[in-house]
Amino acid sequence: MEIGGDTNGLIARFSSGVNKQIELTVGSVTSPVLVSESDLDSGIYFPAVAQVAVAIAGVQELLLSATGFLVPNVFNVDNTGGSNVRVDSDGTLHRDSSARRTKKNITKPEGLESVHLQPYRFQKKDGGPFVYGLMADDLATEDPLLAVWDDGQVEDYMDRGVLAVLAAKVNHLEAQVAELKAA
Repeated sequence: MEIGGDTNGLIARFSSGVNKQIELTVGSVTSPVLVSESDLDSGIYFPAVAQVAVAIAGVQELLLSATGFLVPNVFNVDNTGGSNVRVDSDGTLHRDSSARRTKKNITKPEGLESVHLQPYRFQKKDGGPFVYGLMADDLATEDPLLAVWDDGQVEDYMDRGVLAVLAAKVNHLEAQVAELKAA
């Protein structure tokens, strides 16, 4: 069965096959396909293949895709780069920041330059291409603050922690070079 009638043609198609799917038009940010009758520019639409989005008052407020999710103007979590959100073990989302104004108890750590960073080439158990990276378990052994923990188990490593280790190593090497030049 098909339902039509707007200026874009087909609105929905109901399949009577085994899957019993409802196929919808893609809609747009200003005219989502699933809306309330009293709010026609707020709802769900499909901006591209493998993407689902939510618009509020004609503005995209959430985008879900195979690589992650995006909440414009708030935070971005995906596997394409850095993010400015953290998820606590209880599932609470917090906006994250590197700004000094958001920190307390700021100290300069000692000994980070001695942390061993061992790169590996590996493939995830669930498939995918070979990649280069570090092992969170190794970093947790070096310093527990370099790891992301969940229920007492290492889940990942802290990118910012690794960056701090690299900065400490560079600073240490710069100091050694300065000493050699002075000698």
